[in-house]
Order: sequence, then structure tokens, then C-alpha cells
Amino acid sequence: MEDIAIKIGGPAGSGVMSLGKMIGKLFQMYGWYVVIYDEHPSLITGGHNISYVRASKQKIYAHRTYAHILVALDKPTIDIHKNELKKPALVVADEGIAASLDNSDILSLPLSRIANELGSLRYYNTAAFGAMAKILGARKEDVTSVIKKLFGKKGDEVVQNNEAAALKSYESIEHSYFKLEKKANKFMLIGGNDAVALGAIKAGVKYLGQYPMTPASSILSTIAKHEKSKKIVVKQTEDELAAINSIIGAAFTGARAMTATSGGGFSLMAEALGMAGMAEVPIVIIESQRGSPSTGMPTHTEQGDLRFVMHASQGEFPRVVMAPGDVEEAYYMVFEAFNIAELVQSPVIVLMDKYLSSTIQTTPIFKTDLKVDRGKLLKDDQAQNIKGYKRYEVTEDGISLRALPSQPNCMHVASSYEHDETGFTTEDSEERIRQMKKRMKKLAVIPKHIYAPRVYGSDDANIQLICWGSTKMPCLEALKILKEEDVKAKVIHYPYIVPFPYDETIEILTKPNVRNIVIEQNYLAQFRGVIREQTGIYIDETLLKYDGREITPEEIVDYVLKGD
Repeated sequence: MEDIAIKIGGPAGSGVMSLGKMIGKLFQMYGWYVVIYDEHPSLITGGHNISYVRASKQKIYAHRTYAHILVALDKPTIDIHKNELKKPALVVADEGIAASLDNSDILSLPLSRIANELGSLRYYNTAAFGAMAKILGARKEDVTSVIKKLFGKKGDEVVQNNEAAALKSYESIEHSYFKLEKKANKFMLIGGNDAVALGAIKAGVKYLGQYPMTPASSILSTIAKHEKSKKIVVKQTEDELAAINSIIGAAFTGARAMTATSGGGFSLMAEALGMAGMAEVPIVIIESQRGSPSTGMPTHTEQGDLRFVMHASQGEFPRVVMAPGDVEEAYYMVFEAFNIAELVQSPVIVLMDKYLSSTIQTTPIFKTDLKVDRGKLLKDDQAQNIKGYKRYEVTEDGISLRALPSQPNCMHVASSYEHDETGFTTEDSEERIRQMKKRMKKLAVIPKHIYAPRVYGSDDANIQLICWGSTKMPCLEALKILKEEDVKAKVIHYPYIVPFPYDETIEILTKPNVRNIVIEQNYLAQFRGVIREQTGIYIDETLLKYDGREITPEEIVDYVLKGD
């Protein structure tokens, strides 16, 4: 087969997600493209957990609604997902589950028996991995290689027991059902939040202040693993107010500083965001959206915070809002976020969501020859020759020289108050106008090609799928399906919302005889509203989803072919 989709289901604590990662790692070792997505309820224990692994010899962008193999780590999984199987299909389950169902189509395996022989049911999912490796036609030595890579840091005993569980299960199956052939491709297999963390580290982040909040929490733990080797100060603050205030302080001293949160935490950050805007302190905020408002659906996805982050905090001040579309973009755009924050000396907000934060994809190995640009940051030797330093000097591009504490000749005030060019508080009307104009034109220095929409698909397409953020992934997958149906379409993806690419959008949306469809995960079609606000163009058609589950390629294709 060219494309294999596997769905794994079971209760929390049964190793569903670990099993998904092991299978995904195996495919990656064979050079296949992989997409993994996990879904689970916001419960400490219990509830139905899912890991969906899709692998293909060809480039893929998202998972699909079907599965060829269902791995049932408990009995309810079969009832919940049996209608999602695409024939010919295979159901894999422990012998105890299979016996209770009296179904000859289930491949019965001694998973729990093997785990108990090794002294613990914790090896249940590793036994399932061994079975899946044999089913897929993988080599035995590659099974042990995956085990060593994933469990190597936990000690020899853990590795040996997991290897034993996997190999016993591997050998319990008489023949393979597929033939997993190796390809020469070299990819990383990495998740969205890990890509964010690596992008920040590569950008030279020196301070992370974060209060854990799903689905952004793992950014904290990933960066913390590198704090000593990369000389980063990582602080789990007491709350989100402390997080943003601490990164403002760190950035004021010259450290590249970041926080990460979700919509509820960002709500608490709103007032301090305005202070960063007024004091012109460059900070980076990762906001990974989830089902809202309030606590909402903590472990499910949504794109409902767009308007909020665009206008958060009282008054008017510039901020950049970017929204990566996939795991690879998350790395490069977070790196870019730090450069842009210092270029315009303003907050930069990177909008993720649960879907992108949790998605694991094969991506080309990240480039490391990226250039750090700190903007108009004074060096010590430059400060030696400064006379009459003005931190908020009115300049042609609105951006002033930024000095750091302790630099000679550059003493200044930075506060939440309106100020004159020196930083001292003022309520003078003329000074207010000058400083407002200075701040509000700063974003114009960002080169237009950076925030232009990305276009994928047929040049002569008469259907345009307009999307932003993580909806890029299912849209690109839908594009492949539409091509197979001889439908000419293209995807217009907006990785930046602020600043908005006005000229390019006018050109794209005013083409004659083209059907435009906005695709996003919220109720109010927030991005459609942004387009209309910025251009005056109203797009009639929208495909909206807000049930906490990501839009699927099939839903997009069905809408395009059949209409609403």
C-alpha cells in the first residue's frame, strides 16, 4: 500500500499516545511521510483516548477520516471506531477482548499475557507495537532501534523489558499483512509545540516565563530540558500575570524573552500587553487556542481567539499577529517572531491551536543557518558616543534606538505612562499625537514579502480555499483529493494576520469567475470579518467548524463538490 492509516484507541494510562509515537517513528525510519494526531478528554484518568497515525510514500499534510487498521487497547474502542474502517481493514486486539466479541475478523494477540509475564501491564502498549511492526512488515532490528531511541534515557532495565515485550509479540504473529519498504527520504518527526521550542532556542531566547496551560504546556518542559546547555532562564511563574510581567522585565534588560499560554491565560495578560506596547518592549507570546470561552474544552481545538489577540488591551498600539500553518512553519515563524519583535520594538503574538500544538509531522531537517537580527539595539561601544539620548525619539520609520540598562550615556525612563521622547511622563496633547503617530507607523518597516499570503495549487484554478493558521494542513490535503477529482483549486494561506497583506489580498480576491471559500474553526467567521474590514470585500461562502475537532480534508472536499 502507498498510504496506511492506523487508529489506536484505549483508556487514559494504557499508552495510546506512546504507541502512536512508536509506530510513527517506525514509519519515519523507513522514509515514509507521517502525520500523528492525538485526541483525549480533559480528565486526569479515564476517558477514551485516540492516536491517529497516517503514513504515506507520498507527501501528506493531514490525517483522514478513515483507518485501515484499528488497534483496540480496550473493548469500547471497537464499538466507537468500527464504522471508520476502510476495507480491507484489520482490527487488532488483545486475546481477552477478541474472545469476548466472537468476531473472526479480529486479529487476536496475547498482549496482556506478554506484559504480565514481564511483571507489569505497563508493557501492554509496547507489546502492541511489536505486533504492529510485524503486521506492517518491518524488520525485527528496527523494532529494537525504535525502543532504544524512545526509552534509552530510562535505563537498561526499562529498555530490555520493552524490547522483550515487543519482540515476543512480534514473533507471535505468523505472517505480515503489509510490506514496509524503505525510502531514502530523511525527515525529522516532531510535534508543533516542540518546533516552537526549538525555534525559540535557535532565535536565542534567554528567558521563558510561563504558567502551564493546555495546550501550550509542553513548550515549557521542552525548553526546560535545554536551559543549562543553552543558558536559558526558565521560570514556571505563579500565574500568567507574573509570566508576562517577567518577560517584559527580561526583554527590557536585553534578553530575548517569551511566554506561552492559551486564551484563558492570555486574558490575564491583556493589561501588561498594553504596557509592552507603550514602553516599546519587544516580547514574544505564544497563544495556543482551544475551545472557549472560559475553561471551555481544554483539550480540543478552535480558532476563536483571533479577534481577541488582535485587539487585546485597552487603546491602540501596534502588535504583530502571526499564525503558522504546520509544524515546519512553527519553527521558522517563531524564530522570525523574535527578529520582528526587535525590529519593530513591539509585542509579537504567535497564534497556535491545539490541533497544531499536538500534531506530529515528518518535516525536512530544520535549517540552523538562520540570521538573528536585533534591530536598532545599541551596542556598548556605540553608546559611548551618544549625547542627549532619547529612548522614544521620533524618527522617520517610528523606531528609536534601544538602549539597555547599564549602558553609558543612555539613562532613560520606561513605564506604562504616555511619555515624551526621553521617556518622562507627559499629558501634553501635541506630544501625545507625536508619540502615537510614531508608534503606529512602526509595522510599516516589515518587508511585505514576509507577511504575504502563500499560494498553493493550480494557477488557473476557479476555486480558492482561503485559510489561516492550522487549517492549512487539511486544506492542502483536500487540494490533493480535489486534483484527483479533476477539480482545479488552490489554497490561499495567511500566516500573518497583522500586518495585513492588503495589496495581495485585493489581487487574489478580485479575480473574475473564481469561487472563494473561507475555511476556519470558529463560529463567527472571524478571518472573513478581518478580510472585509481591511479590503471591503465580503466572501459569501464559509466552511466553519467549532465542535472542538479539527476540520478534515473530507469535509472540505464535500463542501467544495456539493456546497453547504
